[in-house]
Amino acid sequence: FTSVSGDVVQVSPLMENIAYGKSGGNTVIYDPFVAITRPRSSSDPWGVYLIDTQPVLSGATYQYLLVRFGADKEIERIIPIGSMTIPFP
Repeated sequence: FTSVSGDVVQVSPLMENIAYGKSGGNTVIYDPFVAITRPRSSSDPWGVYLIDTQPVLSGATYQYLLVRFGADKEIERIIPIGSMTIPFP
């Protein structure tokens, strides 16, 4: 894999729900593919991240898209959410 054409598509599974529960009055995320970050101050937003567990190539840039599906399971909207370049070790 010394060079990649750039035409590689990688798809994460459809997530219909996030596994969560309550513990001591707090909401706890049990889903292993979702991470939540706490805001630094009360005016900052919470961060919600989908963890990408697929292998990557050092030096490659990956473009991420969030695809929203309707109740009929058809694509409603595609939202570009940015790209990430994997650094060389």
